[in-house]
Amino acid sequence: MAIAKRTPLYLQCLLLAGSISLVACGGGSSSPKDTTPDAITFTASTNATPNAAVSSPAVTISGIDAEASISISGGEYSINGGAFTSSAGKISNGQSLVVRVTASDKTNTAKSATITVGGVSAAFSVTTLADVTPASFTLAPVTNAALGATVTSAAVTLSGFDIAVPVSITGGEYSINGGAFTSAASTISPTQSVAVKLVASANHSTTTTAQLTVGGVSAGFSVTTVPDSTPDAFSFTATTGAAINTAYTSNVMTVKGIDTSVAVSITGGEYSVNGGAFTSAAGTVVVNDTVTVKATAANGTELTHNAVLTIGGVAGTYSITTVPDTTAPLAEFTFPTPHTMSEANSVKVRGTATDEHGITAVKLVVGGSEIDATPKSETNGVKDFSSWTATIDLAANDDNEIKVIATDDRNNTTVLANANKVIVRQADVKSAFPEPVAAGNKFRPESTIMDRYDGRNRLLVLTSADKTIHAIDLTTGSRSVFLKHTTICGNDSSYRAVIDPVSKNLYMYCNNSIKEINLSNGSLINSYPINVPLDTYVPGMVVDQNNGRSRLILIENAIEFANPLVVGARVFAFDLTTKAFSEIATASQTPLIVGVAISPVIDGDRLLVNTGGQREDANIRGIISINLQNGAREYFSNNLTGSGESFSGDFSALLSCTSLDKKNNRVLVLENGTNKLFSVDLTSANRSVFTTIPYQNTPYADINVDQCYFDPLNEHLYISELQRGSVLIVDTTSGEKVILSKTENEI
Repeated sequence: MAIAKRTPLYLQCLLLAGSISLVACGGGSSSPKDTTPDAITFTASTNATPNAAVSSPAVTISGIDAEASISISGGEYSINGGAFTSSAGKISNGQSLVVRVTASDKTNTAKSATITVGGVSAAFSVTTLADVTPASFTLAPVTNAALGATVTSAAVTLSGFDIAVPVSITGGEYSINGGAFTSAASTISPTQSVAVKLVASANHSTTTTAQLTVGGVSAGFSVTTVPDSTPDAFSFTATTGAAINTAYTSNVMTVKGIDTSVAVSITGGEYSVNGGAFTSAAGTVVVNDTVTVKATAANGTELTHNAVLTIGGVAGTYSITTVPDTTAPLAEFTFPTPHTMSEANSVKVRGTATDEHGITAVKLVVGGSEIDATPKSETNGVKDFSSWTATIDLAANDDNEIKVIATDDRNNTTVLANANKVIVRQADVKSAFPEPVAAGNKFRPESTIMDRYDGRNRLLVLTSADKTIHAIDLTTGSRSVFLKHTTICGNDSSYRAVIDPVSKNLYMYCNNSIKEINLSNGSLINSYPINVPLDTYVPGMVVDQNNGRSRLILIENAIEFANPLVVGARVFAFDLTTKAFSEIATASQTPLIVGVAISPVIDGDRLLVNTGGQREDANIRGIISINLQNGAREYFSNNLTGSGESFSGDFSALLSCTSLDKKNNRVLVLENGTNKLFSVDLTSANRSVFTTIPYQNTPYADINVDQCYFDPLNEHLYISELQRGSVLIVDTTSGEKVILSKTENEI
């Protein structure tokens, strides 16, 4: 635009003529030209297509009287419809001017060109249209949704558009930037997040979808409910009257009510799917699979065995019940052995009764009479006949047959003809049993050994008087000769023998050596001379197979018969592997072992030895404990150690027959002269008199015992009794005594 208007030249000359002298006009200097146009304005362009060439509306240049310079930046111009150019040029008053700009390649973006005419500038702006179509988006589907559950998608952040766009939903609700959920249409701005919520189907394996639309772009949010993995209830037809311990197969069951593969497992049997192999391993099944179950009936009558098949958490049971109980209880004697003798007028018998069901009665049948047994216990009227006792009067001078019968709660009773029985002969104490011995061949037992190896059931009894090892059959009580000492020991007597349970060989002492003997035929395997000094002989011998050891423990005699001076006894060992001898404890170690220690026993790492002999000092009489690892000695129990019943101070009241009863945590020791059988607690060393076992119905009742054997199987104590040439059996449960074998005598 021009700043001021000038006075024309001819008027200036007229004005000057009046005041000054006339001078020449028109042929002198001229006025400056106006090249500054009026203001220029371009209307901005919007919604342009990206990269499009956009021209402004034409504007007319005014306010100049001479050509003005023109230039442009950011675009091109055209004068009076001429070619577009970006080069500087000239423009005259009244000419039209158009500016052209290439739009941005981005949406919703302004781009401008600035044109300058005669120092006056104007801009032409071109803005591209906005992007209202979001980038595609997804809403992660949800599976295994609970039936009817309200499920919300993960939020997604939208992109790819420039301005707020419409948002709408079908089949659910949406939330923008964590706001309230709604189903009403609205708008959403760039970079905002959106989440979708819907209610899952009430049916299994069913998909429900909500459709979200943003700026014309849609995405579905699908929710699929959990498959039906719970089958319809199923069952198997029970089997009854099944044979004991026999396999049975159930009816076929078809799996229904599921629409997915589910787990199958079983307890108590096996299963087969679609006729395949039976297995007990876990597996899977699908709808319409067929399943059968196989199981084995119980090993007893009237018992039900259940095989439980579980499919998808639903269990079905196949029950197999065995046949009714028609078998009578099994009643047996545990004391006495089948054939024994008693000089008493009665005997207390003991036994057991077992049955698959309850036992209501146990009776002893003697000579046609029935005697009720006493049960182990009775609680609320229920009697426990797992063990029982009964006292039976004996017919004098006769073989008393005693049978036991039992009745169960199914009224099954033992058939008398098949009943378990024992025979107890009542006879004078002088009588031989079960048969007399040849004249001059007295049976004088000194030690006893149980032999149940390789199917045998016998007691081996050493007798020094006739230099014989007798075998007593525990079923019949009859005696036979197993071995004559003379074939092994010559004229020397044998006093002690033991059986090694590992090699099952017999080891016997004689001729100052250890003899190894074949237990099945009595042949000599080897002889091992004792290579440690001995004063007399070996009356005490025991096998030590404890804590990794394998040896014999030997105790020598501690009395010098030629001189009544008391001397101690040595303890030494014979290794059953290396066959070597070694000393465990010297004779002088205290407390001294005095007397004939004939019945040593081993309790773990300690050797228990009876001691005292024929001494009047009762405090010497007792049981010594010897440490088998270092030979250290101490009194285990005597009248000064432990409490309870005292050992006798009588000169002849020797201790013998020491036996270990681990089940009852005690050691049993017999006191000759008083006939007392002491029970000594292995932990406290306290003493009590368990029973007395004299002969009855005779003026001379005392027994004279060297050695005995405790049988833990039946809790019997087998005693070698020298005085009357008897082998006695004492029931260590009841304290009753019977005679297993006996020679004839006169006292």
